Amino acid sequence: KYLTLKYTDIDYTIFSDGARHVWAGRSPYLRDTYRYTPLIAALLVPNITLWPQFGKVLFSVLDVVTGALVYHICGHHLDQRRAKWCAIIWLYNPLPAIISTRGSAESVVTTLVLLTILCVLNRQLVFGGLLYGFVIHFKVYPIVYIPALYLYLTKSQKLWKAFKPNVKKLKFFTSAAIGFVVPTYGSYYLYGRLYLEEGWLYHLHRKDPQHNFSPYFYVYHLFKAEEQQKLFAYLAFVPQLLSVLSIAMYYCLSSKHKFQDLMFGVFAQTTAFVTLNKVITSQYFLWYLCLLPLVWPYIRLSPKQWILVLVVWLLSQAQWLLPAYLYEFQHWDCLFWHRKSQ
Repeated sequence: KYLTLKYTDIDYTIFSDGARHVWAGRSPYLRDTYRYTPLIAALLVPNITLWPQFGKVLFSVLDVVTGALVYHICGHHLDQRRAKWCAIIWLYNPLPAIISTRGSAESVVTTLVLLTILCVLNRQLVFGGLLYGFVIHFKVYPIVYIPALYLYLTKSQKLWKAFKPNVKKLKFFTSAAIGFVVPTYGSYYLYGRLYLEEGWLYHLHRKDPQHNFSPYFYVYHLFKAEEQQKLFAYLAFVPQLLSVLSIAMYYCLSSKHKFQDLMFGVFAQTTAFVTLNKVITSQYFLWYLCLLPLVWPYIRLSPKQWILVLVVWLLSQAQWLLPAYLYEFQHWDCLFWHRKSQ
């Protein structure tokens, strides 16, 4: 209520405004900057009809569900005590709690991603595929797991045989196609081309002139022409694609310990994808932090090394956010591009 930088995320206000349009029978895309699946607006209609904080409570509950899923996934290959510690790493991490109570919908995505992984481990490939397709509709980034999951479901460790389809792959990816197409076509049927433009096409050439953690953030401001910025936006996908493919082949092609390799594969893919993304905000970190407890038991670091990694990670964010705050809220010219252009 009193802070210059409001605690409630701007996305939550956008979700609520979209829900208001849906409740009135209109398109959520009538709200400027609404660029999400319409299902979020429909999910948060109780924000309008019951209580404005309904969405925050829902996201917080799903945050806890994510922790429960971590426990069940780790329970496949770990004893009960270590599986509990894996869940605690997520549940007592303040960042997910802050993100959820600020009103970001990332806990919906983390829940669906981990539920998909649990289904794959339990060989529930049809249901897991449906969930996987749905989560790609909900938030497109899990599409990067396709190479890792495809190779995980193979029976051969030889490259030329690994890419051949089999019954498991057909079950999973056919179901995934259905899980993606049905809600996507339904959204297009209801809201037309505006849904495609705002929900999908916008993200191909998206750039964020505001502060964010992306390595491309400052570079965008060196390109003045719109066409140059769009070309750069498309080229930015290349290192992401190469990293995702190489990581999948490294971890999931010649794997000896299937569970660990799949977990390391999706964790490393997500970390690389986020790090090389055109826009990175704090909630993007949850995309790989929800997978960190799954690989934690297999990482050989001492407690001192873990503390050092955490401190470096937090300090690097702080030194980046300080000039961002001074630039946006105190209006300091601390990024220097205005001075350079003169």
